[in-house]
Amino acid sequence: GRIAYFLSRALIKGADAYIANTTTTKELLHKLGGIENSKILVFAPVIEEDAIKAAKRKSGNCKKAQIIFAGRLIKEKRIDMWLHVVKRVTESIPRATGIIIGDGPEKDNIESAIKEVGLENKVRIEKPMPRSRLYREICCSSVLLNTSAREGLSMITLESMALGTLVVIHSDSPIPNDIRRLCITAEPDELHAKILKIIKNGAPKSQKNTESLKAFSTSNIIPFYS
Repeated sequence: GRIAYFLSRALIKGADAYIANTTTTKELLHKLGGIENSKILVFAPVIEEDAIKAAKRKSGNCKKAQIIFAGRLIKEKRIDMWLHVVKRVTESIPRATGIIIGDGPEKDNIESAIKEVGLENKVRIEKPMPRSRLYREICCSSVLLNTSAREGLSMITLESMALGTLVVIHSDSPIPNDIRRLCITAEPDELHAKILKIIKNGAPKSQKNTESLKAFSTSNIIPFYS
């Protein structure tokens, strides 16, 4: 691992141009590799507009008091925090529910935790599913709650916002600033309050603007590389 690290640092400086998926990656390239900012372009085409539009069309207006998580079930995702927030929301809004979509080494522990906090009738776990069905679940949710302590680009966050479902993250989230600024941020103890407000009052007008997401659209691939 150490040999690979120093070798990659030595070799990474030899390119004429660099494409980073976020400004965070760009900053690391500049800081660790001493690469000129002028050589680094930021581009992350992850939103497929046709698939997004199809999902929104099929789902219609099906918003319900559902809080969703989708991703690998590992410790770094902090599902324990997620469950704690969902528990507090259901105490104020009994009709609220949660859905966890994913698989991983923490699945058994998460199933046990759901029972321990008394959410066995409120939270269900689903295996990874086809994108079309995943998108429908996101469309029908009020909020995607991301409590992860380790994130890269966080495609699911971008996809959720493109589908019209708000994303709530905690204040120390590692999500890159490009995406973080589009989310609703709160301290861990205030996450449930943010979600309660969204379920009761709907999405704030300031969060409905999806113009900023165009930078992540796959329709920009040809223009970008041209």
